Amino acid sequence: MGRPILFFDFDDTISDHSKHLESFTAAFGGEMAMLNRGTAAEWSSAISLLLKELELLYITRFCNGNPEGYGDWIKNMRSDFIKRLYHKMRMPLSSEAYDMARRSERNALHSCEALFPGMKNVLINLHELGYPLHLASGNHSEYLKAALAGAGLTDKIGILFGPDLIDYAKEGSEYYSRLFKQADVAAQHAIVIDNDPMALKWAQDAGAFTIQVHLLPHKPIHKAPGTFALITDPAEILPVIQNILFA
Repeated sequence: MGRPILFFDFDDTISDHSKHLESFTAAFGGEMAMLNRGTAAEWSSAISLLLKELELLYITRFCNGNPEGYGDWIKNMRSDFIKRLYHKMRMPLSSEAYDMARRSERNALHSCEALFPGMKNVLINLHELGYPLHLASGNHSEYLKAALAGAGLTDKIGILFGPDLIDYAKEGSEYYSRLFKQADVAAQHAIVIDNDPMALKWAQDAGAFTIQVHLLPHKPIHKAPGTFALITDPAEILPVIQNILFA
């Protein structure tokens, strides 16, 4: 194969999800407290509860249903999130509340960074070597844009594929098929790097090579069948990619 196109997941692949979520929730709460009554801790607590509820709504809508229609769903959910947040805080919803909350969310993400040790240098090196880099995440693209800004990687990653860009949740091989089509990439020229065995299976079913990363040593390893390699150190990513090229 020629030089492959690389598609990285975000959560628990390049960034520690738990640490990033904790940092983001605290920062978002702090931003909201500066603009509204209530303490940062109170806002953060409400945000955390609503994010958990949002995850359950996602599971009900997409994991047990049709993955189509993510674009409209996330647009509506983001607006509903803000409405419910102000309701939890027993505050009136002003006409400026939506824009204010979204700015606060973006500012919070800009202040957060939870990349795994060594990952930033690996991604910068891959970019400098000429490998096209994209994201293939379950998070929506605006979240990813702000999160990458916080990580200092804005100019290193190409398309930030959240499901909103292809109107299909990350729940099946069709997610990758649509993603490759929109990126104008033949599946056999793509390498998907992810921590989740199910996501890697979907990528394989769509025709891509896959690399599994496991960078959380306190969690058990569930090896993905059919993946080219399982790595436990970001420094292994480039050598494995080079091995795929010459396989």
